Amino acid sequence: MSFFRNPETFRVIEKEVIPFLIKSRSDSLIRSIRIWSAGCATGEEVYSLAILLHRVLGKDLDRYRISIIGTDIDNLSLEKARKGIYRENVLKNVDISTKENYFVKRDETYQISDQLRNMVRFKRHDMISEPYTDRFDLIICRNVIIYFKKRNSGAVTA
Repeated sequence: MSFFRNPETFRVIEKEVIPFLIKSRSDSLIRSIRIWSAGCATGEEVYSLAILLHRVLGKDLDRYRISIIGTDIDNLSLEKARKGIYRENVLKNVDISTKENYFVKRDETYQISDQLRNMVRFKRHDMISEPYTDRFDLIICRNVIIYFKKRNSGAVTA
């Protein structure tokens, strides 16, 4: 896992998806943006999304009710995600400016800033046996999809 894994995907999210979400909510009485990262593992994708929202919204961030939820089936991974502490190798796609603005260096590790940690929630969820009925503006399940493979018949299996 790493922050901004597949940087081209995150560029599209930053330049097209997030501006679309902001525009679609700009005339609403309650300006909320709700994002779900399914299979979030140790939280890198969730925090990457929080960084992008913060960068795009800038000083307008306080005008929106932001909710980013990361779910996973593994409690140990979720605990690591909540702590938001990562080694240098996980930040290979993070530029120096982003490190300075959103991380606090602690010895050999980097911790996500409190500002970003306050934007996100992590909870246990089994996608196969537990329905999830909340409404979201964006659902990202890239970490789940990588475990599926295409069979010769065209069907997708886990």
